[in-house]
Amino acid sequence: MTIENTTYVACIRRENKPNESWCGKTLSHEFHFIDIDHAALNGEQKGLHVACPSCAKKIIESLCMVQKLDSSTIPKEDMRGLTTRFIVDFPCPVTMTNDPYQRIVKAISDICDHWESENPEMVMWPFMFGGEGTVDIIEVHAREDFYGDNPKNPNGEQLRAESNKDQ
Repeated sequence: MTIENTTYVACIRRENKPNESWCGKTLSHEFHFIDIDHAALNGEQKGLHVACPSCAKKIIESLCMVQKLDSSTIPKEDMRGLTTRFIVDFPCPVTMTNDPYQRIVKAISDICDHWESENPEMVMWPFMFGGEGTVDIIEVHAREDFYGDNPKNPNGEQLRAESNKDQ
């Protein structure tokens, strides 16, 4: 059965907006599919009604919608909380040029600097750059600030002096 050969085209009701279809039509007492499952099961069973093409298109667009992330889509307030790792998987191999790689390292360094400001008697830094196959790994280390490396350390000057004396 094709849409051209039938007069039984029906809209699909939105569950969160009970008087509106997916294509935006206001629903009243005419026949309509009560939800996406109802429309899909009717199609599987080769029922007499077919889904409104505009509703079906809107549903498919919504299912396939991907939001491109950039700095404007990230909330300004700090909502991330604590984390110990970031994982980025690209869907296929990509070329990693020096400029974006340096920006990634800079972002990691900024995170380390922020952590050091909250933990002035510790130091944290990007340590190992490497990878395996198509995977790049940047390892971050932290340790107690024995030598006064953290400029926010209130004992930094004393630790630097002691470190220089030992050399």
